[in-house]
Amino acid sequence: MVEAYFACSKTIRLKNVSSDKIRNGISYNLNHEKALYMFLEDGEVPLDNNATESALRSFSLHKHI
Repeated sequence: MVEAYFACSKTIRLKNVSSDKIRNGISYNLNHEKALYMFLEDGEVPLDNNATESALRSFSLHKHI
């Protein structure tokens, strides 16, 4: 199903789509294709990077210049 989804997205991308939102959404999905496949193959891979961002935020808040 995922392969069919991305094949359809690539077909839509090749057509002239009048809506910027649809075009941007299709581009966003295709840009993250590799990451989605990685997540689907290994359930241990986090779907988001909230833990990483939280760790960096903590470091940035305590950094003294």
